[in-house]
Amino acid sequence: LSLAITVREGGGLPVTKTVEIPARLAVFVSTTRLVNGENLSRFVELRMDTSPAQTAEVLKRLAQGPTTTTEPAERLRNANQLLRPCRVAIPFGEKMACCGSAVMARRQFGQFMGLVAAHAALHQRQRQTEDLDEGGLLVTAEKEDYGVVRELVQHVVSSVEESLSPGAMELLRRMHQDGAGAYTIRQLMERLGWSYSRTYRSLGELVEIRLVVPDQNTNGVARIYAVAPYAATDMGLSNLPEAEAI
Repeated sequence: LSLAITVREGGGLPVTKTVEIPARLAVFVSTTRLVNGENLSRFVELRMDTSPAQTAEVLKRLAQGPTTTTEPAERLRNANQLLRPCRVAIPFGEKMACCGSAVMARRQFGQFMGLVAAHAALHQRQRQTEDLDEGGLLVTAEKEDYGVVRELVQHVVSSVEESLSPGAMELLRRMHQDGAGAYTIRQLMERLGWSYSRTYRSLGELVEIRLVVPDQNTNGVARIYAVAPYAATDMGLSNLPEAEAI
């Protein structure tokens, strides 16, 4: 970590010095708002499972009462102490690089590669390795590393627009998948299992930038919303290949 600070030496004029502290740093941020675009180049954005099934699992766990066990954390700490410093080679990296053409993919792909390397490093005792002349270890990533990370972030890297919230992107994706063409708010609520307010807010985002077009001639009946023909869903690292294809 590098930090510029102002100090006075011998009672003289203030001068700026840079303090450098060797460190490994991980920052976790939880928010319901859009992540700042500048921060997205430094973070790996993951999204919560907000499905009714996951909510049921959370409530089931809360009903069991608080837990004070530290055993899982201790096992993880002990396992990490067995790991050696390493570099990771990803032999199929170029096959992963054909997944997106938008500018946003430039940022996402570096993060994606980093996660694949991290997964391989954590599983170095199950991977092919080679001792390096300068010390340390060279670990070769496998398709399993790619497959795990792909499953984790596929819904993130296939995002449509940097300006859309995760809810709006999920709604547009579902409207594309179902292929019905047009929907009422109630139909969307039933398909996604969302509340009215969440559906209305997400739909409002899509309508605002004309990715979804509302029927202006409702004549007293429920308004119908249709996906615009130009609302493509492949602006990011879409179409990530299956693990078997790399």
